[in-house]
Amino acid sequence: MNTFLVVRHQIGDFEQWKRVFEESDELRREYGIGRGWIFRDEAAPEWVTVMLQCQDKQRAQEFMNLDSVKDMIQRAGVKGEPVIMFVEQVAEVAELAPATDAWPLC
Repeated sequence: MNTFLVVRHQIGDFEQWKRVFEESDELRREYGIGRGWIFRDEAAPEWVTVMLQCQDKQRAQEFMNLDSVKDMIQRAGVKGEPVIMFVEQVAEVAELAPATDAWPLC
């Protein structure tokens, strides 16, 4: 199954954060970190969660420990310490029904 790097943190300005995050696209690829998703908390949009697929957990940990990444986190306006975890996909949930405005999934 797949391994994912999940980072949750509080930010100041989303556009500033996203601009800095995108600066690391090439560096992430060098460390085997690929496809990902960015989520914002609906009730508290200053909270952002990033989920990134990893080829190698050890390389992803090395990436997160780079001084340049720590600098990017600071320049991006992250408040406090980010919560960083690795999760392993253990199953995939099939879509039960198509999402429509008449029947939202959430």
